[in-house]
Amino acid sequence: MFYSFTETIDPSTFGTHILTTWIDFPSDVNPSNDSTSYTFTNYPPLNTPPGNLIPASGTTGLENQVSLSWSPVTNAASYKLFIGQYGKRNPCHT
Repeated sequence: MFYSFTETIDPSTFGTHILTTWIDFPSDVNPSNDSTSYTFTNYPPLNTPPGNLIPASGTTGLENQVSLSWSPVTNAASYKLFIGQYGKRNPCHT
């Protein structure tokens, strides 16, 4: 069974939101299972990608031990780093 709610929500505000639904069934002997909740977070867009990449993109002839660095992005919770072979589709390591 599917039900379409007439009420709407506006989750456009950045932050964590919780959506809770429940039923009201007066003769229900077990009201503890009458609701469900869903929590989600709306993050602000990242307007500026990381900068000052070291080593620069396309650098060749590097030593086996390479230190990687970049400028932080405001409000970034984490970063993902993919290292791959040029011309290959999938990264070798993450």
